[in-house]
Amino acid sequence: MVKMKGKTIAGFALLLGIVMVGAFISGCIGQGTVTRTVSSPSPSPSGTSVGTSTKTQSPAPGNEWEPKEKELTALVDEYDKEIVDTGEKLAKTGFELQSEEIMKWDRTSTELLKMAREEKDPKTKVLILNGLAMLRYHELTNVRALAGIGALERAYWENATTGEPIEPFYSMRGTFFYVSGKGIEELDRAGIVERMKTVRGYKMESLEIYHFGTGSTLRAIREGGRTVGAGQVVSIRVGAKNGFRMEAVNGTGSELLLIDPNTGETVMRIAPDKNGVYSVPPLNTTLVGMADDEGFCYKKLPLDSHTLNTIPEGPDEPLICPSPQIAPFIFEPTDDGVTPVPVEDLYLLPGKYTVTTLVMKADLKELAEQLVNVNMRVGGGSIGVETPKKALDAFQDAQTKGYSAEMGTPAEACSCTVSPLLKDVFGRAFGGPFGEVPEPKALNITFGNGPYIPIAWDKLENQSSIVVVYAITDSSGNTLIAIGDPGVKQGTKKPSTNRLASNYLDRTYIEVFTGRNAAGEEINVVAFKILNPDGTVGFRTTALLRRGRVVMAAVPLSTDTEK
Repeated sequence: MVKMKGKTIAGFALLLGIVMVGAFISGCIGQGTVTRTVSSPSPSPSGTSVGTSTKTQSPAPGNEWEPKEKELTALVDEYDKEIVDTGEKLAKTGFELQSEEIMKWDRTSTELLKMAREEKDPKTKVLILNGLAMLRYHELTNVRALAGIGALERAYWENATTGEPIEPFYSMRGTFFYVSGKGIEELDRAGIVERMKTVRGYKMESLEIYHFGTGSTLRAIREGGRTVGAGQVVSIRVGAKNGFRMEAVNGTGSELLLIDPNTGETVMRIAPDKNGVYSVPPLNTTLVGMADDEGFCYKKLPLDSHTLNTIPEGPDEPLICPSPQIAPFIFEPTDDGVTPVPVEDLYLLPGKYTVTTLVMKADLKELAEQLVNVNMRVGGGSIGVETPKKALDAFQDAQTKGYSAEMGTPAEACSCTVSPLLKDVFGRAFGGPFGEVPEPKALNITFGNGPYIPIAWDKLENQSSIVVVYAITDSSGNTLIAIGDPGVKQGTKKPSTNRLASNYLDRTYIEVFTGRNAAGEEINVVAFKILNPDGTVGFRTTALLRRGRVVMAAVPLSTDTEK
């Protein structure tokens, strides 16, 4: 193991055990005028170009900040090289990375670099470079986490489907839940290993992973396989005070039903015109909107004050095809535009459902002992919905009557050696464990009201986040996994402040494995996992689904839930 200047970190200790410094740089952006930059672009795993390779200009004589500026510039260059190298390692695992959040980090890094190159005051320049170094380190540790998770999951499913041992992937002291038609069972290590023998003989069709630490999707699909789609829009809240227009594209002529959520009464039926355009009149009350048949898909129209503006935007924007379990629209008597609906405010459509709920929250009160307790509650049951009903109300019994679990995890990076599991997996995936890099330190300098307002990085380290997951299976066997992620803030161009506690979020994820056996039978395995720093599973909730389609969708949490 090579020693480098700074804290010594190895393997998954760096990959998964680091306390994340903040990635929010709003205090740095828009605070000054930028006219030029002296940077050369370097590729990042997100596919964007991040200009963070710097050329240090000669400082003025007597500049006491010169050593720190050189040190930070060297750190940024080192992190950039490691990010590119890690992206290449991730590609070797066979996963495609989709991450809006990492793209935000890249854009913010570029803006910080421009500010630093244009800044004349030496102390301000050092503070900007310090923020840049911490952000690039933050991205490096998370991209390494993604590459490590990709390698681990590839190895796990190869073993599970071929009958090779999977015991080493599970912690001896882990907590594992298995969800089936009989309800929820709590299993030990031997029990979950026995359940997973079910997938022997199945060939992987697709494997998709939604990662909470970055809001990223890792996707590996065999030829002919299909995507689960973690980026899908579930439901939108529309300000319809002045009316609203949208275009359906399925060509079925479905009517749009507007329903009073308090009574379940259909108060309005809106048919499309000859061009498939629906025109909702101005509203003065809240109504739930849904199509009168399945297969309804829509897209935005050219922007005006009465037009749907769906997210994400782009030239290749996909059609929005709502889930059959959730009402796609909530119309409000406001002019607030269009926003994604928080997971607790989603409206279930009438029908019979089997649900599994999971709520996770970290308790950071034990940081003095260098531990974080991650608390989980898992519940489930069957429900019937006669009129559109809020998911939070419908799932209340499942949440309160479920199982509780707790997982203790280190709060800081350790200097431990790489575990045998990781040494083997990383060796086969990309030649060995990750190298060590020095950790940047937050500069705490009293500044005043200058053009640059430094971020209180030390205060961001103790951020805690709630994660909510609803798995909703309808009578046809179709399952929607609605992921309430505190970092999902669609529409913002800034990094999320709610993805800051990497000591648990960077190794927390949901995966959907789709396999097919020689008889053509398909199986979907859904698993919520939290890993230990040694790469073993410390917590897992698993369900095996033999019919129907599985869709993942990440949506915001409500403001009340995040408190």
